[in-house]
Amino acid sequence: NDDRARSLLVCRHIKAQYDEGKRDKKAHKGTAAIRYFFTVAGLVVAFLGSVGNPNHMIQAARRAAGSNTDELRLAAQKRSSTVKLPVFSELMNKLEEELWTSQGWDWTGRSKKGIDCKQVFMGIWWAYDLCARVGEYTHSQATDKDHCIRANELIFVLVKPVTIDGRTLGSVIGGSAHMAMVEFANVEYCLVGATSHKGGSLVKRKFISKTTEEEDRSLCRLWQWIKCSGVRPEDELFTRYSSNPKRKSGERVTRKVLCRSAVAAAIKKAADELGFDKDHFSTHSLRKAGRSDMS
Repeated sequence: NDDRARSLLVCRHIKAQYDEGKRDKKAHKGTAAIRYFFTVAGLVVAFLGSVGNPNHMIQAARRAAGSNTDELRLAAQKRSSTVKLPVFSELMNKLEEELWTSQGWDWTGRSKKGIDCKQVFMGIWWAYDLCARVGEYTHSQATDKDHCIRANELIFVLVKPVTIDGRTLGSVIGGSAHMAMVEFANVEYCLVGATSHKGGSLVKRKFISKTTEEEDRSLCRLWQWIKCSGVRPEDELFTRYSSNPKRKSGERVTRKVLCRSAVAAAIKKAADELGFDKDHFSTHSLRKAGRSDMS
């Protein structure tokens, strides 16, 4: 009958997917699409079966499309062979040179490569230097609303207080207008109030000072980023603003938040160019290689 003929066609489709190397759900996920299109067209879908009344022929085809023991073993070996490795110094030096040192702060007009590269490197440096999770300061996608650290969770403590608009300030908040009135030479250290925005409370603190040459360089880099990127106090820390050409009236300013995918792509690209298997590197590689911990 018609139902049996349709069931056979579904089974043959599953077999065709299996022959192409697909296994388990990848082999029979097309049945869901078949059910959907038949339903939308107002056609009967009884031949596909249901939870209470399964089609045993299609059930057998689905089971037959599963991975066998050898395939499962190979898959397990493949997973274990792609354990993420820590970022090593040569790779980090390459990322710094290509994404930070050799880039300018150009952020107007059609070309925004300079500031976009610096944005990615700041994300790389933050995880590498502070042992932070990339997910705590990036978005999975540009439209995500997740728990990123904000610029106003950074406080720059000054060596000498400054008087601005009649007020004496011993510190300035990240992204605030007061930063433009303070020289980096007058910054003693930065207090990172939180490394995670989850829970709504400050759970970790970190001091970035000028104790060593390396810390001084890191603090200067962070100061530069906040002053030059246009990030505002309420923004995610690694946000940049870009001024685009006028369309008809007024100047259009675009806003871009650092995404996790951009950080991962940069790491994999650099590892591949150095002759390493890019599958062995991910954003987690940065935290593995981190040289200090949040305390």
